[in-house]
Amino acid sequence: MKRKWLAGLLLGALPAMPLLAGGCAAEGEAPFALTGRPVSQEQAREQARWTDDKGHYRADWKSGINRPPGYPKPVAP
Repeated sequence: MKRKWLAGLLLGALPAMPLLAGGCAAEGEAPFALTGRPVSQEQAREQARWTDDKGHYRADWKSGINRPPGYPKPVAP
């Protein structure tokens, strides 16, 4: 019974091995080597400005579509 369980565990972990090896060998600036560059502070502020209560960024609110009454008007660039 233990042999079957151990074999199942090893075979189940096999697909994750390339991901782990690739993550450890990633080149670039840590910690964003795998996911790309972080957004700038200005972009983060703009995204936070148009984020709903659930934490989802709403591009339609930024463009003036379906914007709730309490949200500010967009600043012209």
